[in-house]
Amino acid sequence: MQGGGVEHLPARGAYILASNHVSLLDWAFLSYHLPDLVRFVVHREYWDHALLGIGLRCNGAVPLRGGATDAGAFRRARAVLSDGEPLVMFPEGGISRTGRPQRGQPGIIALAAAARAPIVPAAIRGGFEVFPRHRRLPRPGSVTVVFGAPLPPPVPNSRDAQRALAAALMRHIEALHDGTPAPPPW
Repeated sequence: MQGGGVEHLPARGAYILASNHVSLLDWAFLSYHLPDLVRFVVHREYWDHALLGIGLRCNGAVPLRGGATDAGAFRRARAVLSDGEPLVMFPEGGISRTGRPQRGQPGIIALAAAARAPIVPAAIRGGFEVFPRHRRLPRPGSVTVVFGAPLPPPVPNSRDAQRALAAALMRHIEALHDGTPAPPPW
């Protein structure tokens, strides 16, 4: 597994690692490059799974109910950041069906703003080809994770601004994915 931009990961302190989401193995692709155990925000469906849930609870993952605002998950995620820990989030809110970065959800922007936490963008390349969501088992292949420079905490002033900044963040992650210049989204 290859990685680039690991020097962009803060040595300590709270930040949100925001990555595209292309497979069920994204947690492993990212974790391989992280110096410490990092908590993830996960869909409640995985948290409630008999086997997966055990590992997620041991890791201190933050369960999130998809499809609507989840105030409890927001509080738990903010507490992780307030304790000075990093947190991994997939702004798309679900695994891509095409392998391309999808529309970002505004929750990541709201959380980063409330916690005053920087966002470190990341892009997983090759993960979709190795383990797309429709396959039962992964296949051999090369996966690369690219980390971008930390972005300062966003300062949205409305839900529409959060949506616009989430879209800009996903364009930034898509540029990292494609290896093209990624201008700061804010």
